[in-house]
Order: sequence, then C-alpha cells, then structure tokens
Amino acid sequence: MNVEVDTLSLVGAPINQSLLNELEARVASGIIKNLIIRNLTEFGDPIFAGMNDANIVGVAPTLMSQMSAADSSGHFYYTGAGSEASPMRKRQLIAEMIERGLE
Repeated sequence: MNVEVDTLSLVGAPINQSLLNELEARVASGIIKNLIIRNLTEFGDPIFAGMNDANIVGVAPTLMSQMSAADSSGHFYYTGAGSEASPMRKRQLIAEMIERGLE
C-alpha cells in the first residue's frame, strides 16, 4: 500500500545512495510531494544523504567526539547540549524548513 506524503524532511540523515535514489523516485512519481534534505556538513557533520554504507560506519569515531563536544558541533549542531546558541540555532532551522515548504 502506498501512502502519499506531503513533506518528508531529513535533517542530518545518514541515508545511503540507494535509499536517496528511492526517495527521489517517489518524489518523481508524486508519492512524496516535497522532499527536504538538510545536510549539516557546513557545521562539520561527517554524515550526509547519499553517502555509502562503509563511510556511514567509518565516521562513528567522529560522531562520538562531536557528541561530547561542548559546542554542539557537527552532527549535533542543533541539539543544544552545552551551547547557549541552541535556541537561536533551532529558530534558524525552523525558519529554513518553513521556507522550504514544511508546514
């Protein structure tokens, strides 16, 4: 059974290329109307949509390091753990997602 999806938003999602291709095919067929993929590589996140499985596993040490960082860097940029900038970062992400079609 196919279910129509209005908007699918993936933020820092570690999906491999085959899943990304499947999602894009579902957009092309109209099953997913709006696909928002927000990689966080600009903040140092080693994860991005479309990476291969070996690389997803290989970045685990970097993610562990980022998880304990006081500045909420990389993959954890929006979590806010230890960062006074967290509320501002979250508001910026919300505004960006709304601009890209998330309601």
